[in-house]
Amino acid sequence: MRIAAKSLLLIMITALYLTVSLPASAVSVQGRGSGTTQAESNPAPAGPATISPADADQLAAAMNVPGADLNWADLMGSDTDGVGVSNAPFANWFPRAGGTFAILSTGLAANAGPPKPPTGPSGKLTGLFNNDLGDVVRLQLNLHVPNNVKCLSFDFAFHSTEFPQPSGTIGNDTFTAQLDDDALSIIDGVVVAPGNFAVDGAGNNVSVKGGFSITTFTQSAYYGATSLFQASTPVTGGSTINLYLSIQDLKDDEIDSAVFLDNFRWSTQACQPGLKDLISTVYLPLMAQP
Repeated sequence: MRIAAKSLLLIMITALYLTVSLPASAVSVQGRGSGTTQAESNPAPAGPATISPADADQLAAAMNVPGADLNWADLMGSDTDGVGVSNAPFANWFPRAGGTFAILSTGLAANAGPPKPPTGPSGKLTGLFNNDLGDVVRLQLNLHVPNNVKCLSFDFAFHSTEFPQPSGTIGNDTFTAQLDDDALSIIDGVVVAPGNFAVDGAGNNVSVKGGFSITTFTQSAYYGATSLFQASTPVTGGSTINLYLSIQDLKDDEIDSAVFLDNFRWSTQACQPGLKDLISTVYLPLMAQP
């Protein structure tokens, strides 16, 4: 059977997209080090992903946080149904390191993996709520910074059923990563998180309306996802720090989002706070999920 050139091109792009991933060591511009990149295969799952319940310590371990540097971890009162750990390859680029990754969700984390349901994963949590009455799930890591370390980094991707947003949608689910400040508030429909370093060059939070490039080819239960990002922030060697990772519903607590977290690491190289896109836009076309 002949395949039209256009269809063949789409198949080739899709195949390339599903097999391209950068290793955890790949770093480059904007003060975040330098290095080379190479492609690695991350096969798509054949069926529903296995996601296990987890406590705060297990989430830290799944992110590859060194056990010797973790003083303690806490969910800060979050509903434990909103977190989980998986070793199944899904969400395009996960796991990144150590064979597992952590999931924080504003719905049921157990439902974060593929296949994609007709209306997206949904579930009302108990536990933490913001002043918009939206679900909030948080992970606090109290860490000892090794003496020679100058930078903290981890990899993540933000997935949401609110992507792509229909006209008139008001939801704006948001992920934040705060250093040494746990304050969260909402002002004029925007999450305010002092010390948040998961922001783009213009200071925008990672959110549904944050202006980030989105793919609908998610390999998760969600309808859209950001690229794979590296979040980095300067730290002081020998100090004790608190890292607060939070995801929350905004304006709509029925349409859920999740963040996939992995490959925590220290670096002796100086860095600037902010995000680095680890996937070239060449490999991130906006296309519908088959």
